[in-house]
Amino acid sequence: MQEEADLIDKAQAGYREAVNALVALHWQPLYRFLAYKVGDREEAKELSQETWLRLVRALPQYRQNGASFKSFLYRIAGNLVVDHWRKNGRKPVLVELEECKQQLPVEEGPEAWTLRQERQIVLQEVMGELPLEQRQTLEWRLLAGFSVKDTAAALGKSEGAVKMLQLRALEQVRKRLAVRGFLESEEVRK
Repeated sequence: MQEEADLIDKAQAGYREAVNALVALHWQPLYRFLAYKVGDREEAKELSQETWLRLVRALPQYRQNGASFKSFLYRIAGNLVVDHWRKNGRKPVLVELEECKQQLPVEEGPEAWTLRQERQIVLQEVMGELPLEQRQTLEWRLLAGFSVKDTAAALGKSEGAVKMLQLRALEQVRKRLAVRGFLESEEVRK
């Protein structure tokens, strides 16, 4: 983490190489997070770029003694997602058949691909049914890869509250997946 702290100091001092190094460290998880939140690769790319632009503008105000850099970055991204939905509303994502063909891995047949897609849709539905705080906790902890401490800072909660929210959210996910037939009843008890 000291290496990241040094990069932040250099980036704040105006060194472009340091900003590029921070982007290299964080762009892929950030993009995955945004793609999950908006459901569209192109929109996620645009939001990712806008996140980095806003980060560069906000970098002088960032202080390393408070929230982690990752929390700071994802707060910017989260605000952009909220702005995106306010501006565009929620629209169904239309996928071209040719795009689906290109996504199909060679080793995965159409049946396996269809099942995987169905599982992803059901998981997104289940996540959408969770109370907001539980859903946000899982998104920050599991999708964005935040630590308990960073998640607590991002959500304005104690670390104990984050742990409890995560536990309850995972229990709800298991139960809801079991109801839909995606987990055996013994797996729900674990």
